[in-house]
This record gives sequence, structure tokens and C-alpha cells, in this order.
Amino acid sequence: MHSQGFLVPYYFNFRSAGALPKLRKALVAELINEIKKYKIDVIAGVESAGMGWAAIVADRLNKPYVYVRKERKKFLNRRIVEGCFKPGARAVLIDDTILLGKTIRSMAMGAKRDKLQITNILLLYTAQPSVAIYTTLSRWLNKQHIAIKALLSKIELSDLFIKQGTLIPEIVELNNMYMINPYGWHKLRRAQKLLLILRKHKRKFRPAGL
Repeated sequence: MHSQGFLVPYYFNFRSAGALPKLRKALVAELINEIKKYKIDVIAGVESAGMGWAAIVADRLNKPYVYVRKERKKFLNRRIVEGCFKPGARAVLIDDTILLGKTIRSMAMGAKRDKLQITNILLLYTAQPSVAIYTTLSRWLNKQHIAIKALLSKIELSDLFIKQGTLIPEIVELNNMYMINPYGWHKLRRAQKLLLILRKHKRKFRPAGL
């Protein structure tokens, strides 16, 4: 079950990437190479998936580090941005991925009210949103003068996992249905058929809801 209340075909736990030294080193190097192209003053991490990556990158680049909360703090300084920075500072916001974009928009606007200007959003991977969701998010980001980029795509990662035997094609097909219709994918006839197939693989693959 997703935190926003809908079923997902499988849990894509990319957050564990930080536990693998070689992969962590490679991803940090790619983040740094990309950020060097930006004109920013601060490295910001999304609470909580982006915080660790942003902290490592900030240390390597000798830049100030802050993190952005999903909700404004309701006591003491009542800020959404935690950390020290000059008012009007430009920042890159690092996260693992974006699905619907609602949270990241709220964070960007909250940071702006705290006088931190998010100019770039950098993701470890893109979650392959539907065309409608992607178009809506892109338009909003363009109006806010925020550029967004991902190091990898979920399609690329899924293809790699299939080749490695980590995923079976049925799960990938279900995931594509889910990305198009997050709230109703599991009600489709084709999805029901695929779920029956996956029950045969339940010892190795455990999609949500089975």
C-alpha cells in the first residue's frame, strides 16, 4: 500500500542503494557531475529519502547542506527548511524519485516562503509517471523556473532487473498499468489475470496486495 492510499504492484526499494558501497559511490559521482553544471549555493535533501544523498554531495562539494520537510514544523522556528543559508540562496533539491509531484511542489513553495529558492530538482531515478501527470508537473515547474532531471529511469532499471532475473515481465506490465492509473490499475481484467499468475511466484515475488 502506497502512503497516498493506493495499491502498488511491487515495492521498488531504491533507498537500499545507499547500503551498497560501490553503487553509492557511483551514484554520488553522477550527482556531483550533474550538480557542477548548476549555479547553486546550497545542497538540499528531501525528507527523508534525499537527505543522506544530499549530505554526502554537500560534503564533497564543500557546500552548505539543508533538508526540506514534507510539512512545516509546527513549533519553535516553524520552518519547512532546516539548516543555515543566506536569504535568497539558490538550491538544488535532491530526492530519490517523484510519483505524482504534489509533495515536491509543496516543498518548493514552502522553501520559497522560507527564502530558499529551489532552482533545480535532481532525482536518482524517474518513476515513469503517466503523460498527464508528467505534463501537469512540467508546466508547473516551468512556471516556477525550476529545472528537473533524473539520473536513471525506472524503465531502464526494470529492464536491467528482468535481465538479472530479479523481476519477471508480469510485474513490469502491472507496474506500467499502475503508472497510468495508480488508483484503479488492480481492477482491470488484465491486471487480475496477471495477479493470478504472480500468486504462483509468491515465494520469490511478493507484490503488494497479494
